[in-house]
Amino acid sequence: MKRWPLKETFFWERAPFFRLLLPLIVGILLYGFTANVFAMFASIVLVAAIGYSVTAFIRKHGIVIDVIRTVSLHAAIICMGWLLSYYTDVRNNAKWFGHEKANVFIARINNTPAEKERTWK
Repeated sequence: MKRWPLKETFFWERAPFFRLLLPLIVGILLYGFTANVFAMFASIVLVAAIGYSVTAFIRKHGIVIDVIRTVSLHAAIICMGWLLSYYTDVRNNAKWFGHEKANVFIARINNTPAEKERTWK
């Protein structure tokens, strides 16, 4: 098997997981700018999944089919990163204390603090 010289390859050919990791990172970063547009991203995921599943059954490989597959796969991964950020954000929890309009909160300490070398836990 003939190998490509390493100095002539792109970085994603040496580490192919970057092709999927970069759109996931874009989706996570995009959540910070569009945190309240859940319906838009849900529809994009649906369109991307339909586009990829329709082209998956086509046997002929052409430039248009490959572009549709690539774009729909990357759009789905970007939306997965956005959804991952949405569901792990504590502000979307109904029981989060930030939704309360109170001037004072009461905290209860259940155990005695454990003294470490430089900190208290």
